Amino acid sequence: MQFTNVITIDPSISCTGMCINGKLSCFSNKNKILTKKDIPTKWFSIVSSVASIHPLDVSTIIKKTTNFSESETIKLLKFDTITNEIIKHIIDNVNVNNKTLCIVEGFSYNSKNGAIIDLVTLSTLLRKKIIDLNIDLMIVSPSELKIGAAKLTYTPIDVGKRKPNLKWYNNENVAGGKFKKLEMYKSIIENQFLDDDWVKLLKRHKDEILSMNKIPTPINDINDAYLLYQSYMNNTI
Repeated sequence: MQFTNVITIDPSISCTGMCINGKLSCFSNKNKILTKKDIPTKWFSIVSSVASIHPLDVSTIIKKTTNFSESETIKLLKFDTITNEIIKHIIDNVNVNNKTLCIVEGFSYNSKNGAIIDLVTLSTLLRKKIIDLNIDLMIVSPSELKIGAAKLTYTPIDVGKRKPNLKWYNNENVAGGKFKKLEMYKSIIENQFLDDDWVKLLKRHKDEILSMNKIPTPINDINDAYLLYQSYMNNTI
């Protein structure tokens, strides 16, 4: 099926990455993007040269409470505000009357992260609003995206004995299904065919980023949205 528009989203409580027809963006809490002097923090500032940054102000919703029911209601209102902004960005940049596909990264059911329930709530709200726009929705599991990123960049190895059994490994011999944020980053900068502004930015800052304990926000979130898009367009997912 041919689509006029392809949207990919990596939903996250802290920072959501998005790609619309190759154009990148991210959505995060205003307090995470800006310092107390309203100056963009280092990595958001760097990323802003090639991706649109959308500060979300949920300060009027969030308030301290020890009441469980009230806390859950506040979080739901917060997630509703975040997903509304994401949907607004889609409507502003895509003619939803044209055939449109939205690919959303799913969540790991094996995650030990205590925020997994909140992520499920955020993602469910977002998926429902996407469906309401009459946009085709596709959910890709984290493991499928990891393997798709490996297929996108690395040459397969036949590990079969009696019949072909192709596996994909990166240059450090890490299997695609075992990729983490670091390997996802490397799958972009080590790709011989990707050469857009996002790739150039990642390569320009690779020495510093690879020396860090983890891939900084929002780069890690945008990377997943970018790889979802490139993997779909290149038929590796």
